[in-house]
Amino acid sequence: RAFVAAVFLGLSGEYATAAMLYACVEDDYPLVVIAELFAASFLAAWVGRAFARTAFERALGLKGAGLAGFLCVAASAAATAHAGGERDRYRVLFAGRVAAGLAQPLLQATCDGWMRAAHAAGGWPAAWRRETYASLGTAATAASVLSGAWAQGLVVVAGDARAAPLAACACGVVAAGVVFASWPSVAASPADNPCCGGGDAETGGLGAFFEFPKSATAARRGAA
Repeated sequence: RAFVAAVFLGLSGEYATAAMLYACVEDDYPLVVIAELFAASFLAAWVGRAFARTAFERALGLKGAGLAGFLCVAASAAATAHAGGERDRYRVLFAGRVAAGLAQPLLQATCDGWMRAAHAAGGWPAAWRRETYASLGTAATAASVLSGAWAQGLVVVAGDARAAPLAACACGVVAAGVVFASWPSVAASPADNPCCGGGDAETGGLGAFFEFPKSATAARRGAA
């Protein structure tokens, strides 16, 4: 439950921040500059998937790297709320989108790796992991569907587009608190865990980004 709750809060915070970014800056920046901000998050997500995630996990462990991902969500939301509606704060917005991009692989692959390692360390039945994945799928879907709605509702009630990113920042902070207080520290298992030396980490670099399987033929299809 702590795993699913944290990921739900983290994804909700990121989705709401991305949904409200345009509303926060549309009056201050041309469309091409706003597009640059979104492109920065996409590039940061690629770098995070290919290189940075492994470095985070090796330095901080799975729990620490997951915690860093939720803090990146909070930082991105705070940057959007701080710089939205203000001119000459492009660097703050840019840094926020980079943080959002780095958060993506940490919220997805790293948290998944922690969950696998926790199940392996506990020696729990495989059926429990399937149940966790089912709950996670429901939570992720709910976050993607509902975050835009509650963000827009909050803007209508507060009368300020920056209200939603502030709430999203709170989501990220609370999620980080759940991780810190409830997630046990577990060692990554290369045999069971796709992170920290297992799965896609074996290929490294672009292989980690494309999630290449071991089959060379399947890898070429993945690259295409």
